[in-house]
Amino acid sequence: MGEPEDYGYGRGGRFSYSYRGGARFHTLENEYERALHLDTVFNLDGTVVARSVYFNEEDIVQEEPFADREPDEEDYSGYTGNEGVTATLFYRDTCAPIIGMDYRLKFLIKNGSKQDFRSWIDCLSKEYRENPSDPERVTELVYLCNHVVSGPTSDSELASVVSASLLIRDKALVEKAMTMDSHKLPEAAYTELGSTLHKLGLGFLHEGGMNNIISRLSKIHERYRALSAIHHGYCGSGQSSSSLEALKILEAWIRDKVESSLDLAGLVTAKDAEALLAINQDYGNELLFRKILPFAKRHVTNTSFATAFLACLFQQRKWGKLSEEVTSSLFRDILSELIPLFEINSKDSTNKRRRTSYAASGVYGRSELNVVGASQLFVDGDAIADLLDYCLSLNLEEEMGQIVEKLENQRQTVPLSAYDDVYFPCLSKLFRLIQPRETSPGISRLRRLFSRIIGTYKKRYVQEKPARPTDWTRSARGCGCYDCGELDRFLTSPTQKDGSFRLAERRRKHLNDRLPKDAFQTITVTAGPTPYILRVTKTEVEWQQEQSAWQKRYSTYYGKIKGIGPIPLLNNFLRKDVQSVGSGVTPPLANPQGWAGPDLLDLLEP
Repeated sequence: MGEPEDYGYGRGGRFSYSYRGGARFHTLENEYERALHLDTVFNLDGTVVARSVYFNEEDIVQEEPFADREPDEEDYSGYTGNEGVTATLFYRDTCAPIIGMDYRLKFLIKNGSKQDFRSWIDCLSKEYRENPSDPERVTELVYLCNHVVSGPTSDSELASVVSASLLIRDKALVEKAMTMDSHKLPEAAYTELGSTLHKLGLGFLHEGGMNNIISRLSKIHERYRALSAIHHGYCGSGQSSSSLEALKILEAWIRDKVESSLDLAGLVTAKDAEALLAINQDYGNELLFRKILPFAKRHVTNTSFATAFLACLFQQRKWGKLSEEVTSSLFRDILSELIPLFEINSKDSTNKRRRTSYAASGVYGRSELNVVGASQLFVDGDAIADLLDYCLSLNLEEEMGQIVEKLENQRQTVPLSAYDDVYFPCLSKLFRLIQPRETSPGISRLRRLFSRIIGTYKKRYVQEKPARPTDWTRSARGCGCYDCGELDRFLTSPTQKDGSFRLAERRRKHLNDRLPKDAFQTITVTAGPTPYILRVTKTEVEWQQEQSAWQKRYSTYYGKIKGIGPIPLLNNFLRKDVQSVGSGVTPPLANPQGWAGPDLLDLLEP
């Protein structure tokens, strides 16, 4: 079934009238263009198989099917300046296309239709399952699938092509489809391949074809996922004594592909880190130390991957899948190379340095490894908190000390934005992680880290509270000329609040320009034989502005400290070591808001 839409486009003339709903249509005097197409084509079971299929009017069985009838719709432009009017008339009907079975695919594809290939392939596959001996279904599926993979495809279309090619057991089409965009294929496609191999034997796809399919997967997690799915599909199809030997051959081939994937170069991700630990669960610690650890160390410069790998290691230890000895050994090995590389910096500063590095080296195929020679690597605060927590849990005191030392040593020199990007997110997450273990060894070192980071930020960002002036001394602002010398003597006088300068206009303007308008009041008055006097009054406006700015900075600082954790809990956490000293030092009592403010930091800042 189809829904054809015919339209004619031309210049409109006189009106013709229709009584359907009061509509009126124009008669075309000069026809410029005419076209006919099937808007939507359905199969007999209602499946949409094509859209916008153009064809000739001569293909219609009826002669002049649109003669002597009014259009169903009109698109009328109206007059525009000196141009005449134009109109497009639309005629719509439902029809039944009669197409030879051996020609229908060519007809629908040839005429520029917009296909719903997935539903069409699935429909033909269903027909094949119902009648697998029908050669026409095979011919149509091969033709359609080859057409789909000859151009851009969606993920769902590609998956349907793979399923159809496996269904009709077309080796060439299977290999072509599965090597086109392998990363697009769902796991089910590889599972189906495994099931087909079990039914037809490993010889269905020669080893070169299987290798070609897997080699197109450039990511470790993609390759491992595909290999696992093939194995699952093969085993899930049932076992027989005759297939056990074939299964051993398949498993040996899969292991070889897994190991070879650990020799791949290129950018790795957190998903690859998860895949590595899954591989370890399948093949044991022998492969872990022989292949997986060297791979992880080669990519330690990719800090997102390295921290994800350590996180997966730690999870394996928590679940009892790795011994503490093995986990600690791996952590020490990787951290020994990771810690010297990463830097404490803001994201903007790190990205700017990376862009400079790329521009200088002319590198276009960028990867994490290209950056190392020019700068260190950015690690976000959450990742650092996790690393410290892992070290605390595994009693890796030396490694924890190295991370803490790096955080402390760079706190004085990093941009203040690094506190927002790294330090405060690190403290916030770390505070949540270590709350249940406040008595663990190493906690004291972390308390000092909290105190030093918070205290340094306060000193650098909030700074000292501006003291109110005790006299009228102000900073000299002159340029060195005689008049400015007189002005500076007035400004630096501790007792003079008001000063008068009897000068000509140009000299008065010069002094007036040397004074900030928001810190001094100036006025020109008339008096005496030389009529014009510049009077200057010192004010406290400058101090008031500094005080206001300081209060805003302190409010911002206070809000960021609150972001680390609830103030009462943070206060108690930071005081514990001081209270345990027993040297007569009395911690300050918290104010009514529950926060001791500067007193707490002054007490704990070394």
